[in-house]
Amino acid sequence: MVTSQASEIRQRVETAKERRKRINDDMIMHTNGSCIVSKRSVEKVYHGEDHGFLRHFVQKFQRRSPLINRGYWLRMRAVEHAVRTFLSNHPHENTCIVNLGCGYDTLPFKFLAKEPQLCEHSKFIDVDYRKLLEKKCEVIGAKDCFRGLCGQVESDVQTQNVLFDSNQYAAIAADLQSESDLQQLKQILNAQDGRLLFIAEVSMTYMAPTDANNVIKWASSFPKATFSLLEQYLPLGESHRFAETMLQHFSKLQSPIRCALTSPSLEDQKQRFTANGWTEVSASSLWSFWTDDNSISAEERSLLDEVEPFDEWEEFILYARHYFLLTAQGPLQEFGEANSELSGPKPRQHSTNTQDNSLFCKVQQPSRGHSPRRLFAGSLATAERIVCNGGYGPQGRLQSSDAITKAIAQDSSMAMVADAGHALEHETACHTITRLKSGSHLLVGGRLSPAKARSECLVTTGDSWRHVENLPTGRYRHSTVVWGEGVLVIGGKLDSGRLAEDWLFWEAERGWSKVTIIGDMPPLRYGACASELSMDFTQTSSAQCSAILLGGMSWDGRILEDVWQIDLLSQVPSAGPMVRCWQPTMRFSGPSVDVFRFGAVLTPQRDELFMTGGVGNGQDDSHESELLRLNNHFEVIAHRILPCRNDPAPRSTFIGHQVSSVGPNTLVIYGGGANCFSFGSFWNEDIITLDTRPGVKPITPWVPVQANELDPSKTNSGRPDPRNARRNFNVTNTPSEYPLPIKRDHVGTAADFQSIIAQRNPAIIEQLDIGECCNKWTSQYLIDSIGRETAVTVHCAEEDNMSFLDKNFSYVKKPFGSFMDSIEQGGREYMRSISSSKPSEKATNLEHDFPAIATDFQLPSELAFVMANVLCQIRGTKRLLLYAPREVSNLQFPPGSSSSKLIPWTEDHGLSPSLRDVPALEANLEPGDVLFIPPLWAHTASPMGGMSVAVNVFFKDMDTGYAVGRDVYGNRDLQAYENGRKDVDRIVRSFKRLPAPCSRFYLQRLADELSEAAEKR
Repeated sequence: MVTSQASEIRQRVETAKERRKRINDDMIMHTNGSCIVSKRSVEKVYHGEDHGFLRHFVQKFQRRSPLINRGYWLRMRAVEHAVRTFLSNHPHENTCIVNLGCGYDTLPFKFLAKEPQLCEHSKFIDVDYRKLLEKKCEVIGAKDCFRGLCGQVESDVQTQNVLFDSNQYAAIAADLQSESDLQQLKQILNAQDGRLLFIAEVSMTYMAPTDANNVIKWASSFPKATFSLLEQYLPLGESHRFAETMLQHFSKLQSPIRCALTSPSLEDQKQRFTANGWTEVSASSLWSFWTDDNSISAEERSLLDEVEPFDEWEEFILYARHYFLLTAQGPLQEFGEANSELSGPKPRQHSTNTQDNSLFCKVQQPSRGHSPRRLFAGSLATAERIVCNGGYGPQGRLQSSDAITKAIAQDSSMAMVADAGHALEHETACHTITRLKSGSHLLVGGRLSPAKARSECLVTTGDSWRHVENLPTGRYRHSTVVWGEGVLVIGGKLDSGRLAEDWLFWEAERGWSKVTIIGDMPPLRYGACASELSMDFTQTSSAQCSAILLGGMSWDGRILEDVWQIDLLSQVPSAGPMVRCWQPTMRFSGPSVDVFRFGAVLTPQRDELFMTGGVGNGQDDSHESELLRLNNHFEVIAHRILPCRNDPAPRSTFIGHQVSSVGPNTLVIYGGGANCFSFGSFWNEDIITLDTRPGVKPITPWVPVQANELDPSKTNSGRPDPRNARRNFNVTNTPSEYPLPIKRDHVGTAADFQSIIAQRNPAIIEQLDIGECCNKWTSQYLIDSIGRETAVTVHCAEEDNMSFLDKNFSYVKKPFGSFMDSIEQGGREYMRSISSSKPSEKATNLEHDFPAIATDFQLPSELAFVMANVLCQIRGTKRLLLYAPREVSNLQFPPGSSSSKLIPWTEDHGLSPSLRDVPALEANLEPGDVLFIPPLWAHTASPMGGMSVAVNVFFKDMDTGYAVGRDVYGNRDLQAYENGRKDVDRIVRSFKRLPAPCSRFYLQRLADELSEAAEKR
């Protein structure tokens, strides 16, 4: 009896372990879906391959954002470089390239098609889970474009784990976490004659570190082997905001990047290999790979901007500095030059003096509802108030303004809502605002998008702006310096994508004039640091005033590592302004820092300069060098910023931020944030008040006056401005900018959620507990729980766009298992659950209609008893577009219908031309995300590859007023609207006997009256 019970317990334990492993394996395989969709976007956008190999594995093309496209382009290029280098080093030897965890990647066929001579003696072998490779082999076997490149197919019959075999390509099923599978794979590879290259592109990082290290050790047992590994790492630790966002993203997908946590640095990663049998190991970040001319030529880097305008360099650099490419070779290898550390320019990290390097700050963390979120803005500062305007917010470009001021009382958490003033007429970002000697401020340039630079220039008059002469050519990311009563503008980027070649000088009386440069001409740049120099600087010349220029981005996408002093020689009206440029000597001592950066802020204070933020070539933007001081001896001193006692530690990464000097020893740092690739975004919501004297603590913090965005549909007086009637959600009328991302938020209580509802804007809520469904609801689990033969009603469509207005689909009753199999294979099917007892009368209820899985899902307590509609994403990813109620006239809803006539998506799954001019918000939902959809917001949805499962929880936000009748899908209109439609029909009929021009005239007047009444509500 005891023996029987022990056996039963062991069996249950083993079953639980198998279940956990199956779920883990499914999660790992799921990462292949989003990855291959992004690679397909690169294939089509950057390489122009409408008929590329990846299209056979991605049924619905989705154009990714420029940042994601460029990140995946770099990642793909790094792997291709590793393969090409290996093949080039052994041109006459038999070689075998083994892709461990290949997914649906088509790397072998790209090489075989485009570089057949290089692959003449080579064979490519894909290795991955059997379930995934079986589907891949079905496609390869059925398409001539694949089979024609494989050479003679050895056999179409599976032999053990060999699913496909030919002269130049094979597919082998193996679980890399299984010792037995590795041994079987070794037997197959030992039969291959020649050298081996193992590739692992972001595949082993999801494994348990012990299993991943076992694969590394297993691969080192082959006598002529090379290993190329591309993975994530954490060069600045887990607490860096980019790393934190990335780790949370993969954890939310139930596929944590475990190896990055156990081996966070490049040295740790190299140690993994040397400890497991490899003798020669090199590793570099993908940013080092990007800047290496031997890997990517300067011309090729530059040409990418012509394919797709780009200005997300800070985020791209952060991404590239959190991925690495490692190359390892075994004891029998000669470690050739091509496999050494990248031979391009190394980050020039300079030594600094760190004596008394700690600076203290007060940290103001705004309360909920008063959190200024703004980046790449401009600011106006006085000793009493800072106004920050323009830039980007959670929902796109801004024209509004926020204000910050000294705390009036000790209760610094108090935020006062007021009109900040200085709001702009148009949304703009990446502009400059420079304080003139007169006390006024000059706004110069900016952009609407990377391809649309602004030439507008404004100067302050009181709390408003007035227009002055525009720039000759629009530009953004330029640098400005105050000289006399004017402003010098250096560099910047034009809307053509080229860098500005001319320097300009502005004066109130003369407007803009070109600057003549004497001596050496600094290389063209944008995103550089510049500031006027006080006469106390020891290397200043006899010029009437001087400035410093350093860092910035060159024409070929590399950070410039130089410093220039600029002396103003004359301001003779006949000759125009003249400057002389030369390179001074800077002093460095102490630990290493990177002083040359892109996007940093250089702030003058007394006879010193302070640099904050930006990104450089090195890895030194750590807490030890958050702020750099350049004193009047041209000596660089690094500082660490520490909070005062009882203050929270600042949680800011200084990108797109603003810095203002508000006193002889005080700096205020605010705003900024970053879009962390596809992992999510973070915003700097802290306001940091910093004393620049080492060891001295600031007394009075600065706090927000208005942290909310002003409603741009109102003028500064607060009265509605009819010219901006459609712009209350801060979206732009530039088609290329649509859709704009929906902000992400967190809630701790039901009251927090109520505050989101009160704003009546969509929001994606993260990190809520919605139960075990995100882990459990795999295809097999749902089939087992609901029943393979259970009958369900499914919408089956022949077209990609399913319309509930045109009914371009058919209702099909089929077994649930058949439905799941179909969507796993990419079928155009959609199951919108209905009540099992009264499908034509009642809405579905999870507990009643799907009791076997109902307990897996729970509505978070923070959302309970709240009158709202929320969409909970459980499996897969989904893209939604949402349109504000005031856009209803642009969406072509037939009278009385809840479905639009418009087709939202094009054949390549971009946004339909009919909707490109309509302001929209976009939600890209991942498992665990909860989307709040306010009442009357029209929306359309599309899965982003693979199966998508979601639970929609409907609440009614009014007790009465709905039209009578059934409401199965929770979209019943109001009774007042139905009555109004009858009144409209009666009014139209009353004009039937009048002449057509007359009836049109009066009906239009009535329509205008209705429209005006709507605007007043």
